[in-house]
Amino acid sequence: MNIIEIKKRLHIDNTLCSDEIIEYVNQRLDRRNTPSYKKSLFGIINRLFWTSPFLDFQGYKIFHCQFHNEIELEENPISLNGSGWICQLAYQHNYFTCDNCDEVEHNEYMRQADDRNNQYCEGCYDDITEYCEDCDYSYHSNRGCQCNERSNLDEHHTRNPLHSLGKETSTKFDGVEIEMQCYQHQSRNEVVEMFRDCFNQEQTNVICKRDGSLDPQKGFEMSTTNCSFDYHKNHFWNDFFDLKPARFCKAYDGSDCGIHIHTNRSYFSENNLRALNCFYNNPKNKNLIVDIAGRDETDYCRFIPSVTFDDPIYTRGDDENGRAYKYRVINYNNKDTIEVRIFRSNLKQLSFFRYLEFNHTVQEWIKETNPTRYEKITWVEYFDWLLKNISFKFENLFFFLDDRKHFDHLENIEEWNFVYTNFKSIITDFRNNNQEEILLESEEI
Repeated sequence: MNIIEIKKRLHIDNTLCSDEIIEYVNQRLDRRNTPSYKKSLFGIINRLFWTSPFLDFQGYKIFHCQFHNEIELEENPISLNGSGWICQLAYQHNYFTCDNCDEVEHNEYMRQADDRNNQYCEGCYDDITEYCEDCDYSYHSNRGCQCNERSNLDEHHTRNPLHSLGKETSTKFDGVEIEMQCYQHQSRNEVVEMFRDCFNQEQTNVICKRDGSLDPQKGFEMSTTNCSFDYHKNHFWNDFFDLKPARFCKAYDGSDCGIHIHTNRSYFSENNLRALNCFYNNPKNKNLIVDIAGRDETDYCRFIPSVTFDDPIYTRGDDENGRAYKYRVINYNNKDTIEVRIFRSNLKQLSFFRYLEFNHTVQEWIKETNPTRYEKITWVEYFDWLLKNISFKFENLFFFLDDRKHFDHLENIEEWNFVYTNFKSIITDFRNNNQEEILLESEEI
């Protein structure tokens, strides 16, 4: 086949197919493939298309697709700004047209400002955007920065709906606040939406909101509805920890990040509240509390070693140093809840549940024994109660205490042999069932 045959079949009998034309062009280029010859050959064939009396090929073009690196024939190929052509398929999946200069560029060079509907090449992006130092974001110069509009966080004063999940079996409910900070390469908005989706399928169980103590660009606080201890342990957090959230945010290593656990105040008597205040502030208990909580006191959670059982339980007011009463290790500032603030933030499953189990067991020990003597509100009495109430429900806490060898001495005390055996059985089962999580605990993420 030659040019004369191609013209005859395009202009007289219209029997030529596209595959034949492409095959012909490839054969010619196999013999001679210089830029000038290729341009001349394409020019001749394309003129035959345009002048054909038949409509089948009018508007078609033979060209070398820069993306697929092969000869193609189709309607309306895309010009690469005068430097070649690509086919429609290549354009749809790999290229875009700049909304400012109308030039076609590869997707890797696409940029977007805060007007997310528009796409810009790198040159236009630099020309039409400005940088906001307050929110670390580039915005369209015609609009000004939309810091508040862009964030999907709720304001800090936003209250979480209370659903009392697990109320069928409990009258004590905990709400959890986790402060965290996204890694620099993560989009905070995307992380927030992903975390919310773990909890809010049928109703709002979690809100994510601003916190003035955290990084304004990457930090946020996740606050949960109130749940029973068993509901927290068995249901509420399953999808969240399946995500391995420590891959997206730092918490334990985040500056000033903490976990606060709120419990309904109505569950406790006045004496219970005084005893809890004593336990958390008693200097004899500080080493244990700090070890379990992962941190010592900060400006946002201070120990008050002068606390006695006779001290009143304030709901509002300032302490003797003029610092807001809420910034104590245990806070009674809220009329509806008590808040334990000592825990270091953590997005690893075993540590997180250790906090919940410690908080729960201390409260249940105080509630059950109702101690009124200050000298009886110590870790010794707490451990005694804990060993008498051994349960797999507290396995994360037991695992931690075993790792710290708190109960090793019981192995050689005959009257404690049965208790110690049960305790070690829980530890063995826990290690076998949580090997992956135990490994993750040791990773620095």
